[in-house]
Amino acid sequence: MNPRIPPANSRNNTPGRFLVVALVSAGLLLSGCTTMQSVAVPTQGAQVASVHAGDDVQVQTKGGQTISFVVTQVESDALAGKNVRVKFEDIAGVQVKRVDKMQTAKVGAGVVGVALLVALAVGLSLMGPGLGP
Repeated sequence: MNPRIPPANSRNNTPGRFLVVALVSAGLLLSGCTTMQSVAVPTQGAQVASVHAGDDVQVQTKGGQTISFVVTQVESDALAGKNVRVKFEDIAGVQVKRVDKMQTAKVGAGVVGVALLVALAVGLSLMGPGLGP
């Protein structure tokens, strides 16, 4: 019996593994790589360019609290979210969750590389035993 040929009753799970790797990799890629980036602390009366409705923020207050929320409205004197409102005068620092484009590109390149290696391995395993010594 040739050791490279699996017995007829065994299952070749390589295509299934490829599918799992592809799905997990796609999930990682689609989730994107995010990072919290410090932005300028808004001031009353000034237009706030660094924070927008829909942003996921982490606000550090002058009193030492850290409050995380999704901004629903940028008011003239405060950031507002669901059940939270923080006046600009009480804010010591603001961080906004942003997509890290460079990190996302690196993950994407890694996913493509892994997918190519798996595809190569699947292709070679399907070609059969006639290729080796």
